[in-house]
Amino acid sequence: MQIELCGSDVGICALGRALSKSDQTLSIHFLKQKTQQSLSEEDFWELGISHILREITRFGRIGIFYDHGSETLPQTIINLAAQKPYQPQAQKRAEKVALIKSFPTQILKNMALEGWGSSVEFRRIARPFLRQAKNHHLDTIFFPESIFAEASTQKTLQHLAGTQLKVITLADIATLKPLEDSKTETPDKASLGFDKKFTDFEIQRAAQILQIKLPKNLERI
Repeated sequence: MQIELCGSDVGICALGRALSKSDQTLSIHFLKQKTQQSLSEEDFWELGISHILREITRFGRIGIFYDHGSETLPQTIINLAAQKPYQPQAQKRAEKVALIKSFPTQILKNMALEGWGSSVEFRRIARPFLRQAKNHHLDTIFFPESIFAEASTQKTLQHLAGTQLKVITLADIATLKPLEDSKTETPDKASLGFDKKFTDFEIQRAAQILQIKLPKNLERI
């Protein structure tokens, strides 16, 4: 099966990594402009918040962490959450109505995009943001931007959050979404293709995020 993933930056490759891990026969084209059949990170937000409300949150106290430049992102997810069933895991101590708070961050997304998501500098900057979640007694935090699903970055965030906070990224959500409606023609074997608008640096980062060595004759779309 072949699908198209689109995003304004190389973070979309983290979503692709999660999908390709679950289906090694999957071919993916990474695009910078959305097409009729392409999927973007936004297409996974509804499923993500629904999964958190039904399967993940213990007490119904959820935080949305996002880059401060994405002003409409948190309200979009909060609106989606209002339409979804809520089933906390610890019902006796849980909120009667799910409490969702948004936390804008600075620099973290750009650092992760540049490949610094597991660095000492990233940890130092991320720590005070995550402390806010602890101060609000949250039990789950959701990073809906694709780049935070990079394996090393998510591992770093979970380590900083500690054992009482569950970090959820699109890597945890990707395989929950059926892809049949987004598939195109079936290629003979799994492959990767990249939009020509991706820079050489972004292609190098894509290889790191996907954890593969890209071929010299990489398909450019």
